[in-house]
Order: sequence, then C-alpha cells, then structure tokens
Amino acid sequence: MAVAAGKKYSQTVLDEDIRTLYSSGLVDDVKFYAKNVEGGVEVTAEVVTRRLIAGLGFTGNSKFTDRKLANESGLGVGQILSDEQIIQARKKVEKLYLDYGYPDIEVKHGLQPTARPGYADLVFVLNEGDKNEIRNIRFEGNSAFKDADLRKEMSTKQKGFFSWFTKSGRINAVALDEDLERVADYYRSRGYWKVRVGIPKRLLVANEQVDLIIPVNEGAKYTVNSVNFPNLTVFTPKELMPALTLIQGMPFSSKKVRDDIRMIRDYFGSRGYADAAVVPDVREISGSKVNIFYRVTRGKIFKVGRVNIQGNVKSQDRVIRREVAEGMRPGENFNSVDLESTKRRLTNLNYFSDVQVSSVNSSQSGYRDVNILVGETNTGNVNFGMGFSSVDNIVGFVNLEQTNFDVTNWGRFTGAGQRFSASLRAGALRKDFRVSLVEPWFMGKKLKLGGELYYRDLLFLSEEYDQTNAGASIWLGKQVGRRARIEGRYRFEKIE
Repeated sequence: MAVAAGKKYSQTVLDEDIRTLYSSGLVDDVKFYAKNVEGGVEVTAEVVTRRLIAGLGFTGNSKFTDRKLANESGLGVGQILSDEQIIQARKKVEKLYLDYGYPDIEVKHGLQPTARPGYADLVFVLNEGDKNEIRNIRFEGNSAFKDADLRKEMSTKQKGFFSWFTKSGRINAVALDEDLERVADYYRSRGYWKVRVGIPKRLLVANEQVDLIIPVNEGAKYTVNSVNFPNLTVFTPKELMPALTLIQGMPFSSKKVRDDIRMIRDYFGSRGYADAAVVPDVREISGSKVNIFYRVTRGKIFKVGRVNIQGNVKSQDRVIRREVAEGMRPGENFNSVDLESTKRRLTNLNYFSDVQVSSVNSSQSGYRDVNILVGETNTGNVNFGMGFSSVDNIVGFVNLEQTNFDVTNWGRFTGAGQRFSASLRAGALRKDFRVSLVEPWFMGKKLKLGGELYYRDLLFLSEEYDQTNAGASIWLGKQVGRRARIEGRYRFEKIE
C-alpha cells in the first residue's frame, strides 16, 4: 500500500490502493475510513479477506476419479477461493469430458463452511450425461448440395479410424453452433439468401454412437437485380462499380457482399476517410431477385499525427519505423489500407510474437495517431549435431543464425535488423567454414548490402591431390517491383 504514516494524505493514492488490493485477488471487500485528528488524518482499513480451500471434492462423477478431476482443475487445498480460478477450473473439467465424448456435461460448484475460520470446502457437482460419439453426419432437406459438400464446411467430424488421436466424432456445442453458421453461409454465398439451418438432432444408433441429423430449409436461389449507392458523396458510383465482385445478373453471394464492403471501405480509407462505414441493405423483389444498396457514411478526412512505438525491448525504433507504409507517415492523409500493410510488414519480419497496429484520435484536431505495439520473440537459432558418412566417417556441424542482428551492439548483438549466419562442418576429409552478414537497409535506403567469408579444405581420395578454397564476396542488391531484383557482386577467391 502507498498510504502510510507520515506521508501526505491523497484520495487519489487511496483509490489506487483499493484497486491494488482488489487486483491482488486476496480480498472480497475493502473499505477505508478517514478521520481528521490532531496533526493529520487517521485512516482505518476494513478488509474482508477471501477464504482458503480446506477441501476439494466432486460428486456425480463416474468416468473420472476425484484425483484425476482435481489434477485437471488446477486447484488444491490451501489455495485462495477466487471466483476467476473456480470458473477456469470448471471449464477445464468440462473440456476433459468433452474430449472424451460427453457433450452434455454440466459442472456446477458450491461452498461448504468448515469449523476452521477463513476456510471452506469447495465441491464441484457434475452431471456427466451420456457418452455420444458421431457415427454419421447427415442433412435433411438439402437438394442443391450433397451431404459431403456440406460436411466439408464443418469442424465437427464423424468418428474415424484415427479418432483416438484426432478426437473426431466428439460433439462440442460451441463448435457445432459455429459449424451450422458456416453451412448457412455456404448456401448464402451460392445464391440461397434465405436458407435456414435448424437445430441438429441426435439419433442413437449403437452403444454410445449417434447420427447427427441437421435439418435444412434451402429456400429459393436469388440473383442480383441491381447494385446501388444511395446518397453517395465525394466519389461517384462509376468509380466503385468496376471493382465490385457482385454485380447485376450474378447469383447472390454473402461472401462477395463482404468482399465488396471491404473494398468500398478500403477505397474511402485509402483516401483519408479513416472512419468510413458501409452498411449493406439487401431487399427482395419479385421473381427471386434482390436489389443491393450499399449505404456509405464517409466521416471526415484525417491526417497522420504521431507514430508511437511500444514493446520493442530489443529491436531499435528505426527497424520498426522503416516498415511503416508511406500512407502512415506523419502529415500524410491517413490511409487505412496502409495501416493493415504496416502490420503485415512487421509480422513478416518474424522479429515479433505479436504485432498490433491501431489508430486513435490525436490531441490535434483532424489528426489520427498510429500506435504500434509489438512483443519481441527469439530471433536467434543454434543447431549442432553429428552424423556418419561413408567418406568422412564421423561428421560434426554447428550452425548459428541471428535474423535481428546488430554488429555494433557488443554483448547482445541484437536489434538492428541485420541477418548474421555462421556455419562449421568438419569431418576426416572435409572442413567447411562460412560466415555472412546482410544489412537490408544500407544507408537508410531499401538496399541490401551483404558480405561473406568462407573457407573449405577438401582431401580427395588420392595421395597426390587435395584442395583448399578461401575467399570473400560482397554484394549490393535492390528489389525492382514485386518479382525482380538487380544485384552487383564482387568475389575474391584463392584456390590451392
């Protein structure tokens, strides 16, 4: 606690102490009372601490023992009775049963008081239900598509030969709901705008095996009569129409509607309208046809303010900043497409375990700040081993690689985005050594400068002949377009 005798009293500090105590997970309730006394303020804290687990029990379980469930829950005697941990324990127990084919498992819990103050028994009450594994998944009411085509859209699978390994045949309610939506979207993306996928039925066909029967009401197949942009301002429908994937005369497709929404939003977003929103309005007309209206709210034009970088404990700011797309540079019109491009570029570096790129309102009106948050990951790699060759007999090798190298950072040698590699291979008749360094942004420009040193000593199966190669090379290259690059290389080699 920051509140202490002799320190200045502050309600802000007191509020922070309350938050700290709650976040510790040790208390159920905290109250502070402040009273003016001679020479200062008297602060009294009233705290209700959380109870501890005196005993952990399970009822209703026959598939697994109490010990197995206790180990799975992650809870134990003496731990704090935290609501969050209890909920997590219930989920872990439920997952255990789901993985073993018990789709109807229910887990509840209760607390029982004990004679020991500050302690309580935690009891989990289970309703295991019956074990059900899927023998077959079939659909009722489908004529446009075969069962096999619809099953491909589902993550829920029929039981197979490798079910013991793949866990196929298990029923998970959450995954099944997602599967039903995927099946419906499969129809909607092929013209069946009003398809309805019903609640699956389980038909017991053998001991612990069921057939999963999914009802489908396909409805009519719809085609697009027209595509419209009502009340569109700044840009005209003629500018957007050529890029649409769903146009007049095509079968309706929910997937293409989503693609076109993304295209329209990107069109506005790449021109400074960071808050552009697109709402589709699909209206049925006679003869199984629909009119599609894209209602666009463009918002205001923004410029890029500050680009803030956080989380890079190893990588230098400039390594991240140089990957920021041109439309994300301070002062430029904000470009939402380049926002995604920046995230993709940083992810493709493979320097970070997580990359988050977002925009927030700037303190300066009409500007958006860009926040880049990264999580560093290991970029070094060491491989070594031994092998056997009919020529060399025993062969040993060592490979070192660092993809985020910094030749000037003595001690750590990381953070500048350079690529360093070294390899050594040695056997009875052969010795190879190679070391290379590549700077991908030479002189701050997108020019790759690389250098390599190598040495090879090779003894041939002859008393009169062996060969030693030692050399170095340096090269400079530049990417030209997406698929081409130009490169100049100088190489020096001595052969004995």
